[in-house]
Amino acid sequence: MIIKSVCEINRDLFYALWDVANNSKPTSAQDCKLIFPTRRNKDTRISEQESRVLFCNLLNNTEYFYSVETPTEEMYKQKGKKHRSANSDLSLYTQTNDDFKPVLNVELKAHTAKKEDIRKDIEKLMRENVPGNWFHTLKNIRRDTLPAIFKRIVYSIKDTKEGFSCEKQSIIFSFCVLERQWGCLKLFECDPSTKEFDKYVDDFFTLEYSINKGIHVHNKAGWEIISRSGNNKID
Repeated sequence: MIIKSVCEINRDLFYALWDVANNSKPTSAQDCKLIFPTRRNKDTRISEQESRVLFCNLLNNTEYFYSVETPTEEMYKQKGKKHRSANSDLSLYTQTNDDFKPVLNVELKAHTAKKEDIRKDIEKLMRENVPGNWFHTLKNIRRDTLPAIFKRIVYSIKDTKEGFSCEKQSIIFSFCVLERQWGCLKLFECDPSTKEFDKYVDDFFTLEYSINKGIHVHNKAGWEIISRSGNNKID
């Protein structure tokens, strides 16, 4: 249930971000009148914070409760020599009697991101004992943009599997491209202890596309393609 619901939220989030980027008519996800700010040189500043605001607004219309910058259950040695709690960008809960049960963690990213920054956030999604959602916002992409990001994620997942505590993990991976009004979404679902795990990861992060005015997808490899522009095509 949670996976289906969050996939739908991700789809709505694509359109909400595209509307904000284009200064379009506000949608239900934009009751806060969100805009992208500009720097002194007049360039638009895009970060993961816009995704978080809109994600939370969408959650307000669901049965789920949420928290931001949520301390993790597991301990991590991500900086320095001591293990300590980290923070998940956003966490979803269901209400059970007088308590709240964690049901999913979200990590938000923007731009290409450094290898170690990706690894640290992937580790949190892989090791926490609830499903996860990786939502990545990009201003634009080139032919090599997604392959470069995929390569860093593949490395991060494989590097994390030794400390994996669950029998199986489910993570929704979403990538939203603002200027091209294009996105892709896919559910990662695999047991890291299996012999086929590395191959599954390699095959999962495959998406063949080219760019000529629009984005032309040659092999979806299981990715759901979401697009508003008529220039984007799928073979």
